[in-house]
Formats: sequence, C-alpha cells, structure tokens
Amino acid sequence: MRAQGTQQKTSPVSQPAKDLAIEMTRLAKRVHQFCGASRLTAVERESLKVVELTLLQAAQLTKSIQAESAKGSSSLLRLTRPRIAKTKD
Repeated sequence: MRAQGTQQKTSPVSQPAKDLAIEMTRLAKRVHQFCGASRLTAVERESLKVVELTLLQAAQLTKSIQAESAKGSSSLLRLTRPRIAKTKD
C-alpha cells in the first residue's frame, strides 16, 4: 500500500488512454507474430496486416488524444464542417 501523499496524480483520461495505447500496440505485435507463425492464404495475410496497421494507428491516435488532453485542450478532436466557397454565377 502506498503512503498517503505519494500517489501519482493523473488526469482521468491520461492513465486509461496510456493503458489502451499500450494494449493496442501489444495486440498488433501479436497479430504480426500470428501471421508469421500460421499457414495463411495471401488474402488472409493481407487482411491481418490491415488489422495490425489499424491497431497501430489507433494506438497512435490514442496517444495523441492523451497528449492533447494533458495540455488541457477543450476539444480533443476538432471536427468542423468544410466551408464551401461561394461563387459568383
């Protein structure tokens, strides 16, 4: 048990996001190992490569969101509608 006052302070989003990013990266490595150790068709191998890359990209996105959250950003993902330029007819 930790002594009082020595607990590390983390934001509510920080620790779960870090754990999630680590877990997704670990899972991507397992998918990669599975591809190398299994007899797969070309289609199966390519499909699992997509899964692996998607997991790695998701881990990077999670890390990015975590970094923005640590900065105190009011919006983690800024999604805006595209502006359409008005043309004179």
